[in-house]
Amino acid sequence: MTKPFNPMATYAYSKDGYDKSGSLEYTGYGFEGLNGDGVDELIIGNMSDDGRLDKMVYLIGTIHNNVPYGVLTSMENGNYYICDDNKISYECRGNFGEDYKLYQFSSDGTATECIGGISSYKNSDTGEISYKTTDKNGTTVDEISEEEFETEKKNILVKKFRYS
Repeated sequence: MTKPFNPMATYAYSKDGYDKSGSLEYTGYGFEGLNGDGVDELIIGNMSDDGRLDKMVYLIGTIHNNVPYGVLTSMENGNYYICDDNKISYECRGNFGEDYKLYQFSSDGTATECIGGISSYKNSDTGEISYKTTDKNGTTVDEISEEEFETEKKNILVKKFRYS
């Protein structure tokens, strides 16, 4: 038995919920040059009517030196979106926090590199939530307020609606 290329693509997401039988109805693909190397990347993504998953990219693949590469893959709690400037917006939400980052393609186009982001963390003992900005390595740059976090989150999420 073979595994799907991405667990997210095994279910169709719509306002009606999971519908495994219709997954291809909500999945689309296209080819577009995203990193400026003259090679069009394969983009496979969600086309459902679910606002949270609308325009989510399941997978971006490319070819370098005649070898195919999977550049990125969304997961159940970590989703990627293509931005207007060909950067990649990432959002991850879970029980203990949220993580939002921006990525750009590496110089050879076979991977992505983090530019920076923001994250929140809920302390399981105290319930206190901390907010921070992070650099390209995920290292804390600054502690920020909840209001600053929400503003930065909106800035990152606004970028994701490239194909609206």
